[in-house]
Amino acid sequence: MRAAYNEMMGWFHNGFDGNAYFILYLICLVYLFITDEDKRFKLVVPSFLLTVFLINPICYRYIWAKTIGYSYWRLFWVLPIIPVVAVTFVNIISLGKNSWQKYALVLLLSFFALRSGCYLYKYPETAFVKANNAYKLPQPAVDIADYLVDKKDRPRVIADISLARYLRQIHPEIEQGFGRWGQGCNNYVSGAYFFNIFREGPIRTDLGEDVKFDWNLAHNYMLEEKFDYLILPTSDDVAKNNGDKILLDAGFKYITNIDGYGIYSVAN
Repeated sequence: MRAAYNEMMGWFHNGFDGNAYFILYLICLVYLFITDEDKRFKLVVPSFLLTVFLINPICYRYIWAKTIGYSYWRLFWVLPIIPVVAVTFVNIISLGKNSWQKYALVLLLSFFALRSGCYLYKYPETAFVKANNAYKLPQPAVDIADYLVDKKDRPRVIADISLARYLRQIHPEIEQGFGRWGQGCNNYVSGAYFFNIFREGPIRTDLGEDVKFDWNLAHNYMLEEKFDYLILPTSDDVAKNNGDKILLDAGFKYITNIDGYGIYSVAN
C-alpha cells in the first residue's frame, strides 16, 4: 500500500505543484459546509466524497492503477474545484453591504485567485511560439517522419521518446516499438526492453556500469521482430565518425544524421 500511496502522490504533485488551488478548494469546502446550509448537501458533501474516492491509495491501487494507469492524473479534472471556489467567492461577495464593498471584495478575491495559480504559458513547452510546420510539432520529428516513409511504406522503428510521441501523429503508417509515453509496446519485446531501461529519458549509449543493457541483445530483438530503424539523439562527432562505435559493434548500420538524431538500420 505504501508503494501505491507514493505512486499516487507522485501524480498528485505532478498535477498540483506550482499552484495552491487544491488547498483553496479544501478551504472553500470547509467554508461552505459551515456557512451555507443549502450547499452543504448539494455541493460540499458530494464534492468531498468524490475527492476521497479519487484520491486515496486504496482506490488507486485496486481501481485506478488497474483501469486507467498513467492517465490517472486526468481524474483530477473531475474534481469540482472551479465551481466550489466560484460559489464560495460569490457567497463572500454577497456579504458586502453596499456596491463599493462588493467591488472591493471582487478585486480582493480576484487577486487572491490569481496569486493562487500560475501562468501556464511562461514555460518553454507551453509558451506560444510560431509554428515551424503545418503539424505544429517539433521540426526534427517532421523531418525524420518524412524521411522514414520516403524510404519505406510502413517503416518499423524504435525511436527516442522525444520523437516517439510525435511520429505517428505525422505519419500513422509508421510502426513503433513504444509510443507517446512508452505505452503501447504491443507485446514487442524490443520496445519493452528499451523502455524498461530508458523510460522517458533519452536513448543513449554512454550508460553507467550499474545499468544492465546489452546492445547486442537489443539488436537481436529488433532483428527478430523485423524492426527497420533505431533512432536516437547523436552528436556532431558521432556523425563525423559515421556512427556510434557501440552501436556499430552491436550490428547496427549507421545511415544518416537528421536534426541531431542518428538513424541506424537494424539489418545490414
